[in-house]
Amino acid sequence: MTQARILVCGPDSYFVDDVATTCAGCAAAIVHRPHKPPDVVLLCPACAGALLAANVAAGEPVPTIAVTPETAREVEAFEAFTNPKGGSH
Repeated sequence: MTQARILVCGPDSYFVDDVATTCAGCAAAIVHRPHKPPDVVLLCPACAGALLAANVAAGEPVPTIAVTPETAREVEAFEAFTNPKGGSH
């Protein structure tokens, strides 16, 4: 069985071009970046955590969590902006 790739999406929007949608697990309001991979299942953090825990408990493979290079750069820039001295929040 092929495991789905998941994209964990939060409820808060940080960019003007974020796309509003709903979680595939519980229909909670979430947002994602417009450049998300086309073949991912969009999940809120609670549903993603429940899915990962269920897979681990059942001894099944954990789904791949998708992050695009562009998203990684945005997260890095956001972290540098919000925490310019480094270290933990």
